[in-house]
Amino acid sequence: MIASRKTSLLKEIDFTREVVWLVEATLEAFDRGYRTTLSRREDPMSRQLVFALRRLQSKDGWEWLADYSISGQNDELDAEQESHLGRTDITFDLGGHHRFIWECKRLHFKGKTLYGEYRKEGVARFISRKYAKGHDHGGMLGFVMDGEIGKAIASVETHLAAHKAELEIDGRCFQPCIEPKDSRLRLSLHFPEGRFKLFHCFLAV
Repeated sequence: MIASRKTSLLKEIDFTREVVWLVEATLEAFDRGYRTTLSRREDPMSRQLVFALRRLQSKDGWEWLADYSISGQNDELDAEQESHLGRTDITFDLGGHHRFIWECKRLHFKGKTLYGEYRKEGVARFISRKYAKGHDHGGMLGFVMDGEIGKAIASVETHLAAHKAELEIDGRCFQPCIEPKDSRLRLSLHFPEGRFKLFHCFLAV
């Protein structure tokens, strides 16, 4: 059976570079088109970001983003075990060959820091390969409910450092993000030789 030309082209894409662009697109969509929802729950807020990303697909300079299917509350399935692993908040899918996932969590909400949820129900799901199995990138997106991004970044870093072994963090807990460069971004590397790269994005809502 001869593979389609589209399939062949997709396999040649440098997805490491594409991931950087997807992170950049997420920030652009939030800054340019995110519409605040009355609900303070994670699902409606992440859904609003999906809508903002889809609107960005038609904007000048962002036409390449239309190659991606962008969905919210996407089922994460294990084909080998034929099991349902959970639902991811925001998923970019490129023709079934490449995917990038944002798992969204609230921080600093109603007097609670919620750092534990960020770790246990977010970061740990990537490390256990419950999410992004077969990929070497993923993303945690923190909705900072009180707007104090600097405090959230510093405190989440301290919390993750206390669980460095559990999360198999390689090197420093948080590293500056060079590509794309934005003060709201950090990186953590996991597994030996940093084989899995996790972007951390903090957005004030």
